[in-house]
Amino acid sequence: IQAAAAEKSDILYDTLKPCDLPEVGQGARLAPLKLDMDVAGAVALIPMDGKVIDAESADLLGTTMESLLYAHYRGMLASEMQVASTEQSYADLEAQNLELRQAYQRLQTLDRLKSDFVANVNHELRTPLTAILGFTELLQLDEEDFNEDQNESIEQIHRKATHLLKLVSKVLVFTETNDERPNLKFSEFDPRELLKSVIEYHKPYAAERGIKIRTAGFDADITTMEADRKKIEAVLDGLIDNAVKFSPDGSAVTVMIEATQDSSVVDNAFLAMAESGPSEILIHVTDQGPGFTKEQMKEIFTDFHQLDTSSTREHDGLGLGLALAKRVVEQHTGRVMVDSAPGEGAHFVISLPIKPPPELRQAPKKKILIAEQSDFIFELIGGFLRDQGYEVISAVDGADARRIVLSQPIDLLIMDLRLPDQEGIVFLEELRREQMARSLPIVVATGVDDEDIHDRAFDAGVLDVLVKPFTREILLECIREPLQTEWDEG
Repeated sequence: IQAAAAEKSDILYDTLKPCDLPEVGQGARLAPLKLDMDVAGAVALIPMDGKVIDAESADLLGTTMESLLYAHYRGMLASEMQVASTEQSYADLEAQNLELRQAYQRLQTLDRLKSDFVANVNHELRTPLTAILGFTELLQLDEEDFNEDQNESIEQIHRKATHLLKLVSKVLVFTETNDERPNLKFSEFDPRELLKSVIEYHKPYAAERGIKIRTAGFDADITTMEADRKKIEAVLDGLIDNAVKFSPDGSAVTVMIEATQDSSVVDNAFLAMAESGPSEILIHVTDQGPGFTKEQMKEIFTDFHQLDTSSTREHDGLGLGLALAKRVVEQHTGRVMVDSAPGEGAHFVISLPIKPPPELRQAPKKKILIAEQSDFIFELIGGFLRDQGYEVISAVDGADARRIVLSQPIDLLIMDLRLPDQEGIVFLEELRREQMARSLPIVVATGVDDEDIHDRAFDAGVLDVLVKPFTREILLECIREPLQTEWDEG
């Protein structure tokens, strides 16, 4: 049957013609199975128990089998098309995911470059501002040499320079809080003294418009707190600055501080939101400004958001104050709340823990990237580092290492000079051209014991070259200084 089907023998086209099948006896018939006019096979009709297969039965059975074969063929085609379609969908999805990852990496790179730019600008502005403030303070020491108008001008210069310096500092703090790993520098201080210094700074500006800054709670027995003083000062400065800025002339701003034990100290629904245990400081800032609608209160904590964006807006500002406040306070595990209505002013409350949670006091783990083609060596070095509390990331080749360095904060790169896709020295030279990688500490761990190659690596900006094999102590001693950490000798 197989031979006849393969050769498309005439016998297959004649369902009425008996044929001899020696292995099964006499009287058998063959019915061809056709598919799109081609023979796809045959069915053997073999009589049993002395019965005779007539031509009509053979023809009917052959036709039925052809229909079943055709249906099976259609099902196979549909299944193959579905598989092809699914594979194409997966391929399209993977391509889209790759594009999204690349776009995200570009955005992260741009964000890092923006932060570096802000830090550089901050440094460049601070130098001349420090000179301006210093020289005006020298002039103020000799105020008897100037008339009243001149002394007032000197005071205005000093005041405006101080204000500009605060704006510069606020931008820097905002950039720092935007980092994936915020670096909070905790110190112990009296929140009342810090709040007083901020209020004293704003009093001259408020007095120019006849605005009084009233205080409450400063005589209470409030303990010291632990927090990032510089960042908390930026928060308080922004809240009081907004309160004075948006209050009408001749009005008042109220600033209150309290240490609460439980929610029973508050007596209205809004302040009940600020319930706290025995370890929180509450700071209230209330103004008599235009207030906010419910829709506006959903947006006021957005970065760079300003309610009035017209070219004729009455109040200046960067749109950072409230966004900065929310971010800094939440990084301290605190809360920022607001109660307001149009025409009724605004009441802001920030709650801060007196003692930070233990996890905040722990320094964030240093992140080390290892570019090593040997899985065994990666696990060995990675094991040494993980035992010391470092976070370890793997890169399979130079391209992968470059992508990781440009997409996330890395504290140290340990790399082999033999990378699967690129010569190590070339990779180093190309990586150092990237703005984000120019100051990245790099240690080479290689089996290549060649002084010329080592010199080229040092020329490319590596800190040290470790020749394999090396001990755990040598590795940890090598990375101690660039990471500024101590390690467990056990």
